[in-house]
Amino acid sequence: MSIHLNQDVVSATMAHLLICQSGSRFSFSHEFHDMLVGQMLNALDGKEPGDFVLRRRNRGQDGGIDMWPDYSVNDYIFRPECLEDISFCEFTEKYDRIALSFHRMSKVDENGMPILNEGEFCFGQDHPGRRYCCLKKIHQNQSCKAVYSQRNDL
Repeated sequence: MSIHLNQDVVSATMAHLLICQSGSRFSFSHEFHDMLVGQMLNALDGKEPGDFVLRRRNRGQDGGIDMWPDYSVNDYIFRPECLEDISFCEFTEKYDRIALSFHRMSKVDENGMPILNEGEFCFGQDHPGRRYCCLKKIHQNQSCKAVYSQRNDL
Protein backbone atom coordinates (compact mmCIF):
# COMPACT_ATOMS: atom_id res chain seq x y z
CA MET A 1 0.00 0.00 0.00
CA SER A 2 1.22 3.52 -0.78
CA ILE A 3 -0.09 6.81 0.47
CA HIS A 4 0.20 9.95 -1.62
CA LEU A 5 0.79 12.96 0.58
CA ASN A 6 1.11 15.31 -2.37
CA GLN A 7 -2.02 16.59 -4.10
CA ASP A 8 -0.21 16.97 -7.42
CA VAL A 9 -0.07 13.25 -8.21
CA VAL A 10 -0.42 12.64 -11.95
CA SER A 11 -0.05 9.65 -14.21
CA ALA A 12 3.15 8.97 -16.12
CA THR A 13 1.50 9.95 -19.39
CA MET A 14 0.50 13.32 -17.94
CA ALA A 15 3.85 14.00 -16.23
CA HIS A 16 5.62 15.10 -19.41
CA LEU A 17 2.99 17.80 -19.99
CA LEU A 18 3.73 19.34 -16.60
CA ILE A 19 7.39 19.64 -17.56
CA CYS A 20 6.77 20.89 -21.10
CA GLN A 21 4.12 23.44 -20.08
CA SER A 22 5.88 25.02 -17.11
CA GLY A 23 3.95 23.12 -14.47
CA SER A 24 0.48 23.60 -15.91
CA ARG A 25 -1.87 20.86 -17.04
CA PHE A 26 -3.42 23.22 -19.56
CA SER A 27 -2.10 25.23 -22.48
CA PHE A 28 -3.73 28.34 -23.85
CA SER A 29 -3.24 30.22 -27.10
CA HIS A 30 -2.95 33.57 -25.24
CA GLU A 31 -1.66 34.83 -21.92
CA PHE A 32 -4.18 36.11 -19.40
CA HIS A 33 -3.86 39.55 -17.82
CA ASP A 34 -5.84 40.39 -14.71
CA MET A 35 -8.29 43.28 -14.78
CA LEU A 36 -9.12 43.92 -11.13
CA VAL A 37 -12.40 45.81 -11.39
CA GLY A 38 -12.96 45.72 -7.62
CA GLN A 39 -9.69 47.59 -7.00
CA MET A 40 -10.64 50.23 -9.55
CA LEU A 41 -14.14 50.71 -8.09
CA ASN A 42 -12.68 51.05 -4.59
CA ALA A 43 -10.14 53.61 -5.82
CA LEU A 44 -12.89 55.59 -7.58
CA ASP A 45 -14.98 55.55 -4.38
CA GLY A 46 -12.01 56.90 -2.38
CA LYS A 47 -11.48 53.66 -0.44
CA GLU A 48 -8.36 51.57 -0.09
CA PRO A 49 -8.10 49.52 -3.31
CA GLY A 50 -8.00 46.18 -1.46
CA ASP A 51 -5.50 43.34 -1.56
CA PHE A 52 -1.95 44.18 -2.55
CA VAL A 53 1.46 42.61 -2.98
CA LEU A 54 4.16 43.99 -0.69
CA ARG A 55 7.12 44.68 -2.98
CA ARG A 56 10.65 44.97 -1.65
CA ARG A 57 13.88 46.18 -3.22
CA ASN A 58 17.15 45.81 -1.37
CA ARG A 59 18.74 48.83 -2.98
CA GLY A 60 16.89 52.04 -2.36
CA GLN A 61 18.31 55.41 -3.33
CA ASP A 62 20.00 55.63 0.06
CA GLY A 63 21.31 52.03 -0.14
CA GLY A 64 18.68 50.68 2.26
CA ILE A 65 15.57 48.58 1.77
CA ASP A 66 12.56 50.03 -0.04
CA MET A 67 9.13 48.48 0.50
CA TRP A 68 5.78 49.58 -0.92
CA PRO A 69 2.25 48.20 -1.31
CA ASP A 70 1.75 47.32 -4.96
CA TYR A 71 -1.83 47.73 -6.17
CA SER A 72 -2.29 46.90 -9.84
CA VAL A 73 -4.75 49.79 -10.13
CA ASN A 74 -1.84 52.19 -9.41
CA ASP A 75 -0.38 51.28 -12.79
CA TYR A 76 -3.47 52.74 -14.46
CA ILE A 77 -3.96 55.69 -12.12
CA PHE A 78 -0.32 56.81 -12.46
CA ARG A 79 0.07 55.91 -16.16
CA PRO A 80 2.20 58.14 -18.40
CA GLU A 81 0.62 61.25 -19.89
CA CYS A 82 0.86 59.81 -23.41
CA LEU A 83 -1.63 57.09 -22.31
CA GLU A 84 -4.05 59.51 -20.66
CA ASP A 85 -6.86 58.87 -23.18
CA ILE A 86 -6.81 55.06 -22.90
CA SER A 87 -9.50 53.14 -20.99
CA PHE A 88 -8.80 50.82 -18.05
CA CYS A 89 -9.93 47.86 -20.15
CA GLU A 90 -7.64 48.72 -23.08
CA PHE A 91 -4.74 49.50 -20.73
CA THR A 92 -5.03 46.08 -19.08
CA GLU A 93 -5.20 44.34 -22.43
CA LYS A 94 -2.38 46.15 -24.22
CA TYR A 95 0.20 47.12 -21.58
CA ASP A 96 2.17 45.15 -19.02
CA ARG A 97 4.41 46.17 -16.14
CA ILE A 98 8.02 45.05 -16.40
CA ALA A 99 10.24 44.77 -13.32
CA LEU A 100 13.67 46.30 -13.87
CA SER A 101 16.81 44.37 -12.99
CA PHE A 102 19.34 45.83 -10.55
CA HIS A 103 21.67 46.39 -13.51
CA ARG A 104 19.05 48.49 -15.32
CA MET A 105 18.14 50.37 -12.12
CA SER A 106 21.78 51.37 -11.66
CA LYS A 107 21.80 53.24 -14.99
CA VAL A 108 19.93 56.45 -14.24
CA ASP A 109 19.35 59.76 -16.00
CA GLU A 110 19.86 63.26 -14.54
CA ASN A 111 16.55 62.97 -12.62
CA GLY A 112 17.59 59.74 -10.88
CA MET A 113 15.17 57.64 -12.96
CA PRO A 114 16.26 54.44 -14.76
CA ILE A 115 17.05 54.82 -18.45
CA LEU A 116 14.36 53.00 -20.41
CA ASN A 117 14.56 51.21 -23.75
CA GLU A 118 12.53 52.18 -26.78
CA GLY A 119 8.87 51.25 -26.37
CA GLU A 120 9.00 51.41 -22.56
CA PHE A 121 7.17 54.06 -20.55
CA CYS A 122 7.89 55.52 -17.12
CA PHE A 123 5.05 55.73 -14.60
CA GLY A 124 3.76 59.04 -13.27
CA GLN A 125 5.40 60.98 -10.46
CA ASP A 126 3.34 59.53 -7.58
CA HIS A 127 3.58 55.83 -8.53
CA PRO A 128 5.26 54.12 -5.55
CA GLY A 129 7.35 51.71 -7.66
CA ARG A 130 8.30 53.99 -10.54
CA ARG A 131 12.06 53.58 -9.93
CA TYR A 132 11.75 49.77 -10.07
CA CYS A 133 9.39 49.03 -12.97
CA CYS A 134 8.09 50.40 -16.24
CA LEU A 135 5.29 49.86 -18.76
CA LYS A 136 5.71 48.05 -22.04
CA LYS A 137 3.20 47.54 -24.83
CA ILE A 138 2.22 43.92 -25.43
CA HIS A 139 2.15 42.65 -29.00
CA GLN A 140 -1.33 42.76 -30.49
CA ASN A 141 -3.61 39.75 -29.98
CA GLN A 142 -1.34 38.05 -27.46
CA SER A 143 -3.33 38.53 -24.28
CA CYS A 144 -6.85 38.09 -22.95
CA LYS A 145 -8.44 39.90 -20.03
CA ALA A 146 -9.37 37.95 -16.92
CA VAL A 147 -11.94 40.15 -15.16
CA TYR A 148 -12.09 39.93 -11.37
CA SER A 149 -14.66 41.73 -9.26
CA GLN A 150 -16.52 41.28 -6.01
CA ARG A 151 -20.13 40.20 -5.94
CA ASN A 152 -22.68 42.84 -6.85
CA ASP A 153 -19.96 45.15 -8.29
CA LEU A 154 -21.09 44.92 -11.89
